[in-house]
Amino acid sequence: ALAGCRPPAVPVEESPDPPWLEDATAAWGLDFRHDAGDLSSYYMPASMGSGCAILDADGDGLLDIYLTHLGGPKGARNRLFRQASPGRFVDASAGSGLDIADWCQ
Repeated sequence: ALAGCRPPAVPVEESPDPPWLEDATAAWGLDFRHDAGDLSSYYMPASMGSGCAILDADGDGLLDIYLTHLGGPKGARNRLFRQASPGRFVDASAGSGLDIADWCQ
């Protein structure tokens, strides 16, 4: 038996504190799901997962998010999310020149 698969020796009590993390992607306007592309051929970039850059792409003082797929030329396009107001993002991919589908080398 694997040691990590056994139940804890001491029962774990639930904390009254709120969870540290919560999924806020929908509330913030971040609609992104990684697409590794065609998995029938295992190219090194596809096996590495998504990439992320946090930058002020439009110079407005708010950080924007650029997310890559690395799924190759037939995979999903990369996405640029502009922060329109604090904590609210809009998809600014179209026309940005960053909405490409490639290995991003």
